[in-house]
Amino acid sequence: MLPTPRAITRAAAFAVNGARSFASTALRPAPTATASTPAGAPEASSRVPADVALAVWDTRTLPSQHRRRELIKARCDIFGTEYNPDRVRNGAKVLQQRLTGEVKAGYYGPRLIGVAKLNRLYTAEGAPPAFRDLVDEQRREDIKAKNRRGKFKPKKGQGRRATMKKK
Repeated sequence: MLPTPRAITRAAAFAVNGARSFASTALRPAPTATASTPAGAPEASSRVPADVALAVWDTRTLPSQHRRRELIKARCDIFGTEYNPDRVRNGAKVLQQRLTGEVKAGYYGPRLIGVAKLNRLYTAEGAPPAFRDLVDEQRREDIKAKNRRGKFKPKKGQGRRATMKKK
């Protein structure tokens, strides 16, 4: 049976650091001098860099409120987000979103110019139209045929209900 990658990593970490992992030694501050070890003598198994060893972290105390606001402001400057410590609704979330107008407008493609617009643009006044709209001509002929048969739409206010009230 072949060893898993995790087992290989554990074996390599054990060979380099002994029983401890690198993560636990890198974040550990340097030990203080005791009676058995003098202050100037370095510890043989310590792998902590000198500049990290000087730092002392106390995770039990939180930074003050003023310091937290400064940290939040710095984070907003770094990541380009809106600084809003009081969490007032200001629409920043909506304004951060990408604009989608061009995408939506491009979905339908470019607008085509109709025959009526072409006639208005390219025909002189009083002259017969340069272009014929066969669909519109057919529609107008159908309306005239309905009018001749009495199937036309009445004018507004002249419909069936208006004639019933007059009785």
